Amino acid sequence: MRDTWDPFLPTWSHTVPEFLRGWPQAVLNTHRGVPLALAALLAIVGSVISRDEFDQHWCLVINQWQQPWPYPWEVLTWSALGIVAFFLITALSSDQPRRVAALLMAVVVGGLWVHAVKRLVLADRPLVFYGLDHPTFHVVGDLLRAHGMPSGHSVSAMAMAGLMSLGLNMQVAAWRRWLWVGTWTLLGLAQALSRIVVGAHWPSDVLVGSAIGMAVAPLVWHLPVTEKLGAWFSRVLPRRALALTVPSLAVGLILVPQGCEFAPPVATAVLLLGAWGGWRWWQSSNVSAAVAASASAS
Repeated sequence: MRDTWDPFLPTWSHTVPEFLRGWPQAVLNTHRGVPLALAALLAIVGSVISRDEFDQHWCLVINQWQQPWPYPWEVLTWSALGIVAFFLITALSSDQPRRVAALLMAVVVGGLWVHAVKRLVLADRPLVFYGLDHPTFHVVGDLLRAHGMPSGHSVSAMAMAGLMSLGLNMQVAAWRRWLWVGTWTLLGLAQALSRIVVGAHWPSDVLVGSAIGMAVAPLVWHLPVTEKLGAWFSRVLPRRALALTVPSLAVGLILVPQGCEFAPPVATAVLLLGAWGGWRWWQSSNVSAAVAASASAS
């Protein structure tokens, strides 16, 4: 037990479990707390405008973006599913196993958070308000009516963007890091917007969901259990298990499309990413095995 004063754990610090000591400060230090501040702002705005005239107006405006090409938005909304987020992050994170661990924790924390709010708020979706016979409002995909607030896809999208922006190699040029962060941020925003475009959510649902996702990413990244799980994923056997899981998951996503019919280019891209990600994890497992053998020999 530490006796030093912690500004984030003041007079009640003796009641905090040892494995959480220093965790609040680490979270708040993530990019100087900007994501958490922005998440709080989005949550407030989303809560204030929920189902009012502003929300209704922009729901119809953004919903029209699906014309004349609804398919890209359908793919974007599919890519924000939790299982697809796991596939994307795992395929691209053989050099950062902690991301995989953080995503698993985000699924638990974010999932509990989202479903608790959904069942507490019990908010209807746009389809209930506009109906199927509305002249300008159109739904792409499943006809969803209940549990609209918040958008679970938006939570997944922004959590994925946040996790892909953490743990970057500081030896890489700054412009490349910013390009990487910017690309994932834009993808997350497009995925979140797609939920309005396909008629599944109000803008307020997406704002609150995005806020939760932005908050969850740094929260789970700095959990001690995430660090320990990430270290376990760095071992040889877990790496090889992920090397087999990633391409298998790619095949599964194509065979069970989850409401999205794949055009050949999209299906090919998913399969190629799965094969490449599996190869990268297997190569990294060989490196881990060589390091372990060298350490045992010495």
